[in-house]
Amino acid sequence: KLGQQGRRAKSPIVQFSSFIYYVMENEPFMSMEVMRIGNLSERSSVGFRTRDATAKAGVHYISTSGTLVFEAGENTAVIKVPLEVSVRWDTTLEFVAELVHTRLENAIPGRYLWQSLIKIMQVRGDCFPTDRFAVEITKRRFDKVPANQLFLEYCKMNSVEPKVRRGTLKLMALDALCNLYGTAVLVLLLYALCVVFREADAATAAAAAWGCRGRKRALL
Repeated sequence: KLGQQGRRAKSPIVQFSSFIYYVMENEPFMSMEVMRIGNLSERSSVGFRTRDATAKAGVHYISTSGTLVFEAGENTAVIKVPLEVSVRWDTTLEFVAELVHTRLENAIPGRYLWQSLIKIMQVRGDCFPTDRFAVEITKRRFDKVPANQLFLEYCKMNSVEPKVRRGTLKLMALDALCNLYGTAVLVLLLYALCVVFREADAATAAAAAWGCRGRKRALL
């Protein structure tokens, strides 16, 4: 055990060169540098992977994993993550790249820089909600943009995001239930007014009529 601890103490440290990287959405891929610090006389390897944050794999970038190999004497290696082309408007999005602690060979992960945050910056000129009417919006010819088609583009933008789509469907279902409840209450009120109360009024009128006849007979 002491021997393993000694070898581990002599192993080099591997970590990202920065905690945050920036990339424009129209670039083909994101490159991140991983550094190896310490004893470089032997070969080292480390696994890596990406995971979602606000950016989603398959929509904004391509999920990537693999193994970086540092040959003797090498102190840097590069991870490349392909980006997906998106024509719709978005805010600045993020995903995470991290070194896998269970896939280390002759290496120790950095205490803080074993993971890094990648920010996908939006290209200036992107139009909300999509670029379908980019020319008209850029030239501020808003009267040339059909309102119903612009609303349709907005709906398409929201439907792409799974969380927004699920939330919208839940809200629509809740609204439908509320409308159904309101309709049921209205039908019951109408039934009470038109049937129950009318029958009650008719019975009261009949009873009053019989009462009048009884009083007339008593007087006679």
